[in-house]
Amino acid sequence: MKQISRRTVLTAMGALGTMTVAGCADDEPSQLDPSSTHVVEGDGGSGSSASGSSSTGSEGSGDASSEGGMRQVQLDSPDAMRGRWAAYTAVVLAASDNSESSRAEDGDWIFQHELGPWAMLVRFKDGKALLAGQANADIVRDLTQEKKIRSALVAGAPKWWGALDTALPDTARIGFVLGWDGKTWQGLAPSVSNFDALPFYPKSQQACGEQLVMWGSKAEGSYTGSAKAAADAAMRAGTQLTAAQLKKLGPGIQSARVKGALTAAKAYEGKGKH
Repeated sequence: MKQISRRTVLTAMGALGTMTVAGCADDEPSQLDPSSTHVVEGDGGSGSSASGSSSTGSEGSGDASSEGGMRQVQLDSPDAMRGRWAAYTAVVLAASDNSESSRAEDGDWIFQHELGPWAMLVRFKDGKALLAGQANADIVRDLTQEKKIRSALVAGAPKWWGALDTALPDTARIGFVLGWDGKTWQGLAPSVSNFDALPFYPKSQQACGEQLVMWGSKAEGSYTGSAKAAADAAMRAGTQLTAAQLKKLGPGIQSARVKGALTAAKAYEGKGKH
């Protein structure tokens, strides 16, 4: 699958001159597909980060061997996040050549941060959902260690969480799993899951709105005034986003990319298929 460098993404946003990103090199692509392989030869629990420093397969707050328990997670329902997720996807596609950004695929939703961290919402026919992903884009872990981490992340969870292994390939290096039972989200304590470290923009209107303005204004605007109004309108429209609403976000929106962006937003309609 095609990948683009972190420098390319930031250049497309018009933000390269004002942002400093560790390890931002043209030959260091960000992970654009949750199924991309990060397998390395070794002892199953360690590897090297992109910057060359040593890191374990469950680094920092993502250490699934830590003691912890299930907790309720304050996160909006999938339906409430749909409009934000769809709008974010459309804006990134309309403002850059990042053709493999956040997207909806066959009923599931994928969030792809421009620097690599990702999340995938696995949606079920009955309305349940699993949100799995990784806050550390540079994680390396072999298949044996990945299996252990996944087992730890779903320990004590309802049996239906077991669908994770069939929904996500074993090459996806997971750092957290949250489950939506139709009423609440649950996940392991922060000492086990690294969800809290993920810059997950669809989680709130504020976070998503700021991103819509940044991409739309080429990183020169702020989420206030008319820009805020335009971003809020885009999130409310969600899957029904129009070309006019998209273009109101600013000069960063490329007319030639609008049609594809609107199609990508509409793909978030429909129910889950698992």
